[in-house]
Amino acid sequence: MPPIFQKEAGGVVAFYHVAKTGGSTIRGFLERLSRERSSEFRYIRFTNGPDRNIQATNETTTTSGSRCVPSGRKKSKMRTFHESIKTRLLSNSTEPQKTLLFKWHGESMGLKNLAPYIQQWRSMSHTHNTPFFAFALVRDPIPFAVSCFKFFHLGCELSWCEHDQYDNATEDNLLLSVKPNQQCFLLTHTSANERMHPSFYQQCKVTQNACEATYETMKDSLDWIGTTDKLSTETMPLLSYLLEPDRVTSVRNRDKNVSSKLPFEQSLNESTITQLRSLSNYDQMIYDQVKRD
Repeated sequence: MPPIFQKEAGGVVAFYHVAKTGGSTIRGFLERLSRERSSEFRYIRFTNGPDRNIQATNETTTTSGSRCVPSGRKKSKMRTFHESIKTRLLSNSTEPQKTLLFKWHGESMGLKNLAPYIQQWRSMSHTHNTPFFAFALVRDPIPFAVSCFKFFHLGCELSWCEHDQYDNATEDNLLLSVKPNQQCFLLTHTSANERMHPSFYQQCKVTQNACEATYETMKDSLDWIGTTDKLSTETMPLLSYLLEPDRVTSVRNRDKNVSSKLPFEQSLNESTITQLRSLSNYDQMIYDQVKRD
């Protein structure tokens, strides 16, 4: 049964936002709830710091051994945030409580390290009868690669641009921009790829076993895994049902970056698509399993 988020009864909704999978649409929905119904919802967004020109290192943690993280990044704020989550989930107050809407995007922790926290939060929610819901989205690797190319690599001059930049939208440049199995990489290590130093991709590259383990972690720790192509017909209606059942709306996908077919994508030749599939075979595995399950 889905959790029931009653008005001013509190609870937590946690969204692990992988770049270019539809997070802007989710963010807009959560921000609107927090703005229009401020007595019921509070929105918090964890993002990257301003300096993304950083390399990779290995860090030892007490929860899961070693992990691959960007060097020089500030220590995670997770411990402090964990305490605030505990307070919210364990509260026995009879006063009105806000539901916390939490979006994780790029802070130095992937799902492997975030999962133990999610499990603790869910256990607390069950014990104290407080609603909790955690979810993520994955995307077909072909439109994902095209969207990343156009947003991060094609004449990009903003703070989140990737290091490798291209002036023209050609298929050769698209293939050059692709980081192998980048969705699995972001799910495993850090959900946002803005201005990631090439060493991070090289040192922290994922394997088939790692991606299989990541998908198992997703199934074990998340309540819902949606797909970008069905964002407007599955995930958005689900969130509306959970968080504002009293409001009848027609939910539409407003993110131009998550349309099912992009013009550039439609013109790709078969050899380019084949190469993109080979570079994203583990991502394809996760995407297919999500659709199947």
